[in-house]
Amino acid sequence: MNNNVLIIGFFLNDRNHWTSGDCGLPAIPESTKLSLFKSRYAEQSVISYECEETKDQLIEGKHRQCLNHRWNGSLPRCAKEVEAVLLKRIEITEMGGRQPLYREMKWSAVEPRRMARIVNNNAKYDTTDCPKTRFLWSVNQSQSWTFHVLRGYYFNYFSLRLRSAGGSLRQLYDQNRLQLSATMEDIISSKRCLLERFRAHDTDPLAEVISFVCDKSERQMIGAQEGVDESIEKIVVRAVVAVDDHAVNITTTFCDLRLYVLSESCGSPEKPLNSDHLVREKTYTVFTCREGFHLVGHQRVRCSPDGQWLDPFPRCLPNKTCPIPAIDRPDPNLFVQYKHFYDVNGSQYGVPDDLAIYSCVNTTTNATTKQVIGPISRVCRDGKWTGSQPGEMSNSQNDHRAKYMNAMSGLEVVEHDGVIQKVCWLEWMLAIKTVRVRPSDVFVCGYPKSGITWLQEIVCRIVSDGVVGRDGHRIVDDVMATKNNHLSSFETLDNPRIVSTHFEAKYLPSFATIDCKVIYIVRNPKDVCVSYYHFHKMLKEYGSGVDWDDFCHLFLSGQLLTGDWLSHVNDYWLTYGTRNHPNVLFIAYEELCADLTAMVGTIGRFLGKQLTAETVANIAVKCTADAMRDSFINPPEFRSNSQFIREAKVGDWKRHMTEHMSALFDKRYGDGLRAIGLPVCDHMEGAIEYMSKTGRIIQRN
Repeated sequence: MNNNVLIIGFFLNDRNHWTSGDCGLPAIPESTKLSLFKSRYAEQSVISYECEETKDQLIEGKHRQCLNHRWNGSLPRCAKEVEAVLLKRIEITEMGGRQPLYREMKWSAVEPRRMARIVNNNAKYDTTDCPKTRFLWSVNQSQSWTFHVLRGYYFNYFSLRLRSAGGSLRQLYDQNRLQLSATMEDIISSKRCLLERFRAHDTDPLAEVISFVCDKSERQMIGAQEGVDESIEKIVVRAVVAVDDHAVNITTTFCDLRLYVLSESCGSPEKPLNSDHLVREKTYTVFTCREGFHLVGHQRVRCSPDGQWLDPFPRCLPNKTCPIPAIDRPDPNLFVQYKHFYDVNGSQYGVPDDLAIYSCVNTTTNATTKQVIGPISRVCRDGKWTGSQPGEMSNSQNDHRAKYMNAMSGLEVVEHDGVIQKVCWLEWMLAIKTVRVRPSDVFVCGYPKSGITWLQEIVCRIVSDGVVGRDGHRIVDDVMATKNNHLSSFETLDNPRIVSTHFEAKYLPSFATIDCKVIYIVRNPKDVCVSYYHFHKMLKEYGSGVDWDDFCHLFLSGQLLTGDWLSHVNDYWLTYGTRNHPNVLFIAYEELCADLTAMVGTIGRFLGKQLTAETVANIAVKCTADAMRDSFINPPEFRSNSQFIREAKVGDWKRHMTEHMSALFDKRYGDGLRAIGLPVCDHMEGAIEYMSKTGRIIQRN
């Protein structure tokens, strides 16, 4: 993949839309069960496995996580305990020596389960001493421990319970001062066993359990060899102690040996999302996809004789995917991010409505050195990326940004997730995603200077039947949430709570699954830039600032406070607008200017208010720019001669922008907006024409 391509997953939970992050039902190995069983799991879901029988051992991992349509983490297995293991004798031999240092010949044929004491009719291990302890090892020399097992057993997994004083074997192992290995041996063959894990004992707090998994290709039979009346098989554990200057004063006693067998069955296979049905046989499973999707990966996934899946599970992709990277021609300065994508065994695919977002970076320093010219985003439609790849304009000195950051130094700003934000916003930004949302809540959202204050006034009037405006309603916005301690008192506010924010959708609760109301207002970027420029000049703490031309270039490159305008709009529109979500309303600033009364009625109906024509007309009168300008009180951070509500009209950009700058805006935003199907008007005549023909500029709501 091109080094300039960054895959960033941002996933939706709407079941009716393609979502790249969700996972289907994971594979369930034989004799295991899931902590949470369902047919679909959301991105980042974590599942836990456990054995159906508490006496059995779970090996090779317990937790798995759904990431990018894939279950990450090894698939666990349950080892079933052999019921009656009979030990003939134990021998301890110094490594390299011939004569045993210790031999226990009197080990009686005792089942491990009978090594427990009966306490209140419950079998529990003695926590004061190891039952049937037979040898003591001072960890100062390498040794081999040989366990002679009598009679016939199948097993391919075993564990030792040991008690240590003065330290632990696990600690020595982690310090690379102890190596442990094992073999299973009979009169015919020898098979290697690998250390699987250390763990604490469930009921014996003084003991640690060391487990080994043996050759998985076939089960090993212990004892009962043909023609041998009383064959004795061996499990040999080799403990190699590193020779160093550190004294080792740990003493270890043996408690018991447990043998287990791993199932020959693979259990239930994974059920990928959008798969149709599975054809299951003992040694393989065949996968197919439902209509509209095609299979990527192995159609036939094999199951080995020792109960393990040999092939990765396939995925079902939409029939019309787009190639990744979305690069038509090589460009070392172009950097691409993706909102949705599908990863199958290391190969990425763009899915329907996937968004490719372009920016310019220095691939060595990761610093922005150029500016994108043309659309910054493309959409995956019918297997192709819409539009064309953008170019870039040199900005090697980055003078505009340096001037801007210097001017903003008095405002306490910080860069968060690559976007300049006010420090006072961050606490609310990090907390708002997890707030408990009520059905009566109304979220008013938009990029700065898009008319969000105007929209606040309209919403406040509507929910109060025209009586109370924004000055009489306790609105929670990005600044007030932290300054007035609204963050801690948010739960105590009366209904309906009105939350106003400039944050992108990714920082907010997922409204796709929440029954509240969200209104997003969008304004043409040329007028937004003009209004934002004057807004900066109103701030007391804003220094000498940058001139108009530099400010426009900063706006075009998304380097102003709150980040890139088009990314902000895309985040909401592609998350909710293209889905026609019933609880999310998109309105255009230009619609309010063209027919305020009609839009008050539209917003009122969306909020579920039955307003009379007289009330609607009254609200419209009180929400005109002149009425709001007369009653508006400037915030204390504004200069005394500032006028927060300035022109409040469409097309003010014509008095500020040159033809060349206007063309740059058209190139930067026009193609991108057309690609996602969002109409935006930058002149009043167009807005009126839209409204007269269809009643709305934004038709999808």
